[in-house]
Amino acid sequence: MYELMVVQKEAIAVREADLHVKEAYYAQAKALLQQGLKTEADTSRFLSAVYAAKDNLAIAKSLYAKAKNSLSLYMGETIEENVDLEADVLKKEFDSTQYTVQEILERNTELKIYDETIQKNALLHKSARASHYGSLDAVASYNRVSSLNLYDAHLVGVVLNIPLYAGGKLTAQTQNAKIGLQVAKEQKASKILALKEEISNLVLDIHRYDETIAAKKAQLDSAKKTKRVLDGRYKEGLSTYIEVWMRVLWY
Repeated sequence: MYELMVVQKEAIAVREADLHVKEAYYAQAKALLQQGLKTEADTSRFLSAVYAAKDNLAIAKSLYAKAKNSLSLYMGETIEENVDLEADVLKKEFDSTQYTVQEILERNTELKIYDETIQKNALLHKSARASHYGSLDAVASYNRVSSLNLYDAHLVGVVLNIPLYAGGKLTAQTQNAKIGLQVAKEQKASKILALKEEISNLVLDIHRYDETIAAKKAQLDSAKKTKRVLDGRYKEGLSTYIEVWMRVLWY
C-alpha cells in the first residue's frame, strides 16, 4: 500500500505537468486565434485537451487519496497530506521470474489463513475418527470410615467406555470434518490459481508499459531534436516564430 501511494503520488506530478503543458498550448492557440492564425475549431481542440488533462489529474488524486486512506486504516494512524514518501522503494526493474511468483504466494496473507484452516480441519477429522474407539478412564478413590475399628478403605479401578450406539452422530462428525478439510484445500488451490492468473496479467501489462514508455521516450527525444533544429533556424532567420510553435504543438 505504501508503494501504491508512491506510484499515485508520482502520477499526480505527471498529470499536473501534463495539465500545465495543455494549458500553455490552449493559451497559445487563443493568442493565435486573435491574430487570425488559428480557427475556433483549433482552439476548441486544445480546450478539450485541457479538460481531459484536468480529468486525468482528478483521477490520479482520487486514487492517491484511496491508497492513503487504506494505509492509514491498516496503520491505525492518520497520514498527513504533505507527507514525504520515499520513491526509492519502487523497483526500477521488474524481474518476472518464478522466484517472484513464489515469493508472492509465500507472503500472501489469505493463503496463510487457508493453511491454518486446513490444519484445523485435519485435526478435527483426526479427532472425529478417534471418537469411534473406546476411552479408558482411570478412577481412584480414597475413603476413610470411622466405626468400632479404625481402618482405611482404598478403591482403585479402571473404567472402559465404549460407544455402542450414537445414532450415526460420530460417523456424521467424521464426514463433516473430512468435507471441511477437502473444502479448505480446494479453496486454497482456487486462490493460488487466481493469484497466478493475476500475477501473469500484471506481468503482461508491465511488459506492455515498458514498450509504451520506450516509444514515448523515443518520441520525446525526436521532438526535442526537432525543436533544437527549429530554434536554430529561427535564430538564423530561416523560419518564423509561428512555424516553430506550430511544430512544437504538432509534437
